[in-house]
Amino acid sequence: MEYEIDSGESVSQAVLTSVGIVEDTAITNLPVLYETVDPDALDAIFAGDGNRRMSFAFSNSCIEVYNGEYLIVESA
Repeated sequence: MEYEIDSGESVSQAVLTSVGIVEDTAITNLPVLYETVDPDALDAIFAGDGNRRMSFAFSNSCIEVYNGEYLIVESA
């Protein structure tokens, strides 16, 4: 699933929201994001301009973040 990150939405929040959609579960039922990746660091990486891409696994999904503009989530 491709998920477009809203201008007022942080990358870390977008990860939680999109994984919840893909896994058909409430965000509160997902593992703690901090156990996989530091949410503040994730947001900081994509805060500035530039061509950035990051991939990681979280919960039962694989996430690819592109430029802090959109991400792709696939079931693992």
